[in-house]
Order: sequence, then C-alpha cells, then structure tokens
Amino acid sequence: SNPTRQTDPVQRAEGAINSIIPSIACSWLDVVSLKQDAGELSVVLGGVAQDPSEAQAEVDSALRAAGLPNTNIDASTVAPIEPGGCAAINAYRQIRNADPPRLTTLQRIWHRDTIAEAGDYKGQRVAKTIVTFATGDPKADLTLIGIAPSGVIDPIFESRAKLDQIVASSLAAFGACKLKETNPTKQGPDQYRFKVDVNEDGWQGLMLITGKGPFPADIVRPPLGARGMDWQERFATTAAQRGWKADMLWFKVESQRGE
Repeated sequence: SNPTRQTDPVQRAEGAINSIIPSIACSWLDVVSLKQDAGELSVVLGGVAQDPSEAQAEVDSALRAAGLPNTNIDASTVAPIEPGGCAAINAYRQIRNADPPRLTTLQRIWHRDTIAEAGDYKGQRVAKTIVTFATGDPKADLTLIGIAPSGVIDPIFESRAKLDQIVASSLAAFGACKLKETNPTKQGPDQYRFKVDVNEDGWQGLMLITGKGPFPADIVRPPLGARGMDWQERFATTAAQRGWKADMLWFKVESQRGE
C-alpha cells in the first residue's frame, strides 16, 4: 500500500504547498484557505508574484507530485508585481515570519462602496479597508511599509514610537470631538488596528517588520534602482543582526459590486 494515500489530503496538500512556496522566484505566497468538499480539494492562494499564473502552475505541479492531481487552485487574490519589485520581494522573503500571521485583514478584496465623509477623499467613493497587526512582543520595535505593484515602497509607520505617538494624537482628537473615530487604534499592549480609505482600484501591499530598530530607509525600503546585490547583502546582514522578522499582506480594491 502507498503510505502517502493514508494521510489526510488537506494536510498533505498543505505540506506540498508550504514546501514549494519558498522556491517560487519573485513571490510571497500564502494559503488563504484550503478545504476538502465532497472529495475535492480547493485552495485559495494570496500574496504576490511577478507571474501569478506561473506561481499557480508551480503549486499545481507540487500537488500533483504529492498525489493530489485534481486540486482546484484559485490564484485570483495573488497580486502581480513588476520585475522592478522582485529584488525587494526576494530579500524580504528570507526573513519571513514562520509563526501564525501577525498582519491580517478581514478580506482580500475590498469594494469602494462608501462615500467618504471627511479627509482627503471627501465625497469620493472609497473602500474602507481595515488591517490589524501585532509583533508578538510588546518590547520589539516595528515598522510598517506599503508596497505598490510597481515595486515602489513607501513608509507608513517608521517605528513603534512614531506609531504610538500617532495613536495618542488620534485619541486626543477623538476625545476633543474633532474626529468621529480613532485611527490608528491600539487595542492591547501589542495589538493595533489601522483603517485606510482607498479611492482607486488596484492592489495594495503592506509589510510589517519587527525586531530591533531602527529601520533605516536605505536598508528597509530603498528606491527602485538601489536594490542590487550589495543592497540585498546589507539587508540580509542587518536583518540577521537585529533579529528582523517580516509579514506581508496584499489585498485588492475594486469598484462597487456588480459595476
């Protein structure tokens, strides 16, 4: 009897996917869901890849090799990234957090179905996206950055001290009735919630890096064109010295449902 046939297909699929994911070039993939229904396996992939359909094909062949040829793979929530973003994605993947995700969102696709009442996009149709994050250690420093499909990387919160300062001033403004809600919000010693109104369709990437700060811009988020081998080595060395761990999350913003 074939021993691979005896283990639970969902566990077998998970093992096969997790073993192939780190070797798919220019990608950061995660399993959004994996379930078996009436003998059929369904996998939803999330994350980012230079070529989502190629990434899907590599996952498919890994599943076939594990004796799971009829898996239904949905890669529609895998964001595409330009080749210019690959060096950064490959460098970040080396410090990927292996524990349960610390940067999460309720859904991978958000719809622009709300009219913004205030702020930069007042009167425009926005998606009210919500992200939560934690470090797992209230003493660890953190930085949160945004990644665009073009490969451009921007700072959001440069350090925990900066983030806590913004949390405090938001709370004060809310207390003085200048704001309808606090944002970002601290929900525990190490738990944050961050809402962002997005006024255009497309993919948005976020990355949380934790460990010992500071997180210098030229190391954590160099501009396009400054991400050669020398940068990749500097990033890897600094990350190892400071115990950096990274979580990445991609979600998509679309127009209203049915538009």
